[in-house]
Amino acid sequence: MLATLVSLDPIYFDFDMSESDFLTFSRDRARQKGIVADKVELALSDETKFTRRGTLDFVDNVLDRSSGTIHARATVPNPELFLTPGEFARVRLVLGAAVPTLLVPDAAVLPDQSERLVMTVSADGTVVPKQVEIGDIRSGLRVIRSGLTPNDEVIIDGIPYARPGSKVAPQERAIRYTAAEGHD
Repeated sequence: MLATLVSLDPIYFDFDMSESDFLTFSRDRARQKGIVADKVELALSDETKFTRRGTLDFVDNVLDRSSGTIHARATVPNPELFLTPGEFARVRLVLGAAVPTLLVPDAAVLPDQSERLVMTVSADGTVVPKQVEIGDIRSGLRVIRSGLTPNDEVIIDGIPYARPGSKVAPQERAIRYTAAEGHD
C-alpha cells in the first residue's frame, strides 16, 4: 500500500445499531410519508449535548449474527477539522420532526395496580386523579403519552397529602428540562 486517502470534511461516521434499535428505526421510517431526511446528531465522549449534525447515508442490508447489530454510516460536516478518524462519539438518529411532549417529574406518576395516575387540581381546588399512559424518562421527567392536557395543574409536591376529593391551595413551581440532555 502506498497511501491511504481520508476525507476530513465531510467525515464519515460509521456505527452499529442493535437489532431492536434497527427495528424501531425501520418501523418509524415506514410510517413516514414522502422523502425521509435521515438526520443524525453526535456528541463526542466528553460532550453532554448532541450539537453536531449529519445525514444518515447508508444502512447495511444484513444483520451481523454474531453481534446482533447492523452497520450504518452518516456523513458529518467537519469544517473546523475537529473530528478525527478513529474518534469515538455517541450517535442519535432523528427520525421525525419534533413533537410537543408533556413531561412531569417521575415521582408525580403513581402506580395503581396496572394503571398509572397523576394527581391534578381542578378549577375549584379539588384533587382529581387522572389516568395516564406513560412513556420513557428524559432527564428525570416522565413522558406522558395521553391522559393530560397542557392546561392541567399537576401535583408534584405533597402527593401523600393529596387525597382525591380533598381541597388544596396550589402553588406554581418551575420544572427544568434541557432537551439536549434527553433522548428523542
